[in-house]
Amino acid sequence: MQSSDTGTSAYKIKEKAEDFIVEEITKDYGVLSVNKKYRFQGGRGEYLLCVMKKRNWDTLLAVEKIAKQLNIPNRSVSFAGTKDKRSISSQLISIKGVRKEELKKFNVENIELVPLAYRDRGVFIGDLVGNHFIIRVYSDREPRRMDKFPNFFGEQRFGVIRPITADVGESIVKKDFEKAVMTYLTAVDEREDENSIKARKKLAEEMNFKEALKYFPKRLRFERKMLVSLSRQPRNYLRALRMLPRSLLKMFVHAYQAKLFNEFLAECIKRGLDYETGPIYGYALELENELEQEILERHGLTLEDFRVNNLHDLRSKGTRRKLWIEIGDMKIVKEAEGRYLLDFSLPKGSYATVVIDCLFNNCQQIGTGVELPR
Repeated sequence: MQSSDTGTSAYKIKEKAEDFIVEEITKDYGVLSVNKKYRFQGGRGEYLLCVMKKRNWDTLLAVEKIAKQLNIPNRSVSFAGTKDKRSISSQLISIKGVRKEELKKFNVENIELVPLAYRDRGVFIGDLVGNHFIIRVYSDREPRRMDKFPNFFGEQRFGVIRPITADVGESIVKKDFEKAVMTYLTAVDEREDENSIKARKKLAEEMNFKEALKYFPKRLRFERKMLVSLSRQPRNYLRALRMLPRSLLKMFVHAYQAKLFNEFLAECIKRGLDYETGPIYGYALELENELEQEILERHGLTLEDFRVNNLHDLRSKGTRRKLWIEIGDMKIVKEAEGRYLLDFSLPKGSYATVVIDCLFNNCQQIGTGVELPR
């Protein structure tokens, strides 16, 4: 079960998968209900569109498993957005070069692939409209009533078990590739399993990459790929980073951009600044106010730092993000004493966990230190 981080146990969520349901809202198919049965629509094209329904699966790991079972490259399976691992979720994916008959051999526990149609274009990051959530919250506190919410990036963006994603991204943006690699390999969080913690600590002490391959858990596949590279070229940290999927490397950079955005939004709330949007920093972004420049300088950055083109071309132009989001169809039902059922939708890129944390815990779990009126 996931709970707030303040030590006050203000609320708990995800006691079981059924407590956190995420249904993707798409442009062409509307809300992809986890309970709806979909019929195949035919069509033409090399991309097979499917509804992927899964329970307690990380999106990237699910994609890897699908690719392995169908004997295709990971890049042949694409999606519009990641979903919470500890949940029941449904989302649109595309599989390139696969016919629907081939899905008969697909058999992975807690992942269901429902073919929808053939299309000449696949699904890409950002193609979704938003997400619909049905979430059960356990709390002794009455939820505050709010019409709009601060559009913070949620903890999923930074890693829940080992929240190092933004730290690795910062090192990549600042071109400190050694620090990026060693953070990814050796940073420890007590929420991780004991064997992984021991392995990371031992590597940090001994710095013997070849020896580390003997004791790093097999399930840490990405770490082991980096270790293989470092065992052959111990000082070539850039090469080691290139062992990681481009999607994961982009996730690191995006997490750092998200961290900077959260800092900007928190400062706006603390200072009472009424801006409509905030910066997702990138090399082509036009700064709109002094605070945006202040955040950059605080971290020793320039916009040009986001031209990360020597590592799988991770450069980011930058964009703007709404600071506040409105939820017009929020439904809160008190099921029993200390138990609430929330039903609401969010635009793409916004986080249900942030909404819950603001309703029950004053946004404290996000680590912003802001105070919202009750």
